[in-house]
Amino acid sequence: MSGKDIEKKQQKRKYGLVTRLSSHGSGRLSGDQMNVYVANRFVVPEIDAAQQVKFAAGTLRLDTLTRQYIHEHFEYQYLVVKHSAEAYALERLCQCGYVFEQRPYLNPDKAAPTAADFSMLDAILLESHQ
Repeated sequence: MSGKDIEKKQQKRKYGLVTRLSSHGSGRLSGDQMNVYVANRFVVPEIDAAQQVKFAAGTLRLDTLTRQYIHEHFEYQYLVVKHSAEAYALERLCQCGYVFEQRPYLNPDKAAPTAADFSMLDAILLESHQ
């Protein structure tokens, strides 16, 4: 989730979704857990012998391949909410497979959504239709 506790912070610099998407799009593994997941699950299993030689020579970096993979294969969706509690509830519902009718491949949650999560979603949807 991006913008954790954003309502408590008065930022003068970029914060939240803008910095999160920039970080993911960079492909850098350092400091970005999603990029580590992408590299481990999608990029590394496809590395061929020629690329391994380039890695050994220092002419190819895993960050580069990860960035290319993200740019070629990923899209994103987002919903702006007013409070971080709403964002957490929506995140849990997505991770449980409720929102998109399937659990995400990279960061699933096998626990069932709570009644509070569904209540929060109802409130978000009600507000978005006013």
